[in-house]
Amino acid sequence: MSSRPVLALPFRPLELALELASGVGLVWTVGLVLFSYASLPSSVPTHFGLGGEPDGWGPRWMMFILPAVGLVLYVVLTIMGRIPHRLNYPWAVTEANALRQYRLVRAFLGLLKMEVVLFFGYVKFTAIRVAMGNAPGLGPAFLPLFVGVTLGTILAYVILAYRAR
Repeated sequence: MSSRPVLALPFRPLELALELASGVGLVWTVGLVLFSYASLPSSVPTHFGLGGEPDGWGPRWMMFILPAVGLVLYVVLTIMGRIPHRLNYPWAVTEANALRQYRLVRAFLGLLKMEVVLFFGYVKFTAIRVAMGNAPGLGPAFLPLFVGVTLGTILAYVILAYRAR
C-alpha cells in the first residue's frame, strides 16, 4: 500500500451528482424526522420483518437512530472516497492502473452512499406513515430490492475494477 501513487483527483460530474443526491437524501431524511416528530404517536415502528411489515415498536426518539447511522455511513464513505490510495484492493494498484482504480472506487463509494441514504430515507418515510396509520409497512419487495441493488452495485464494481487492473 505504501508504494501506491497518491493522485489528486478532481470530481467528475457523475461523482458530483452522486454526492449531491446523497447529501439531499440525508438532509431530507433528517428533516422528515424532525418535521414529523411532534406529531408522531408515542410508539413508532422500529423494525420491519422480511415481508416488510412492522414487527418491532419503540419510543418515538428511536426515529433518530437510522438517520444517525446514515450520517455516520455518509461521513465514513465520504472520507474513504477522498483517500482511495489507502483502501484495500483485491489486486495490485500500480502507476499504470491507479487512476482507473481510484476513479472506479470513488464512483462506487458514491453510488453505494447514495443507495444507502435513499433506502434509509424511504424506511423512515414509511415508518412515519405506518406510525400515523397511513401505510401497512415497507412492502414485500423492499428487502429483495435493497439487497439486489446493493449486491448489484458491488458486483458491477468488482467486474469493472477487475477489467481495469
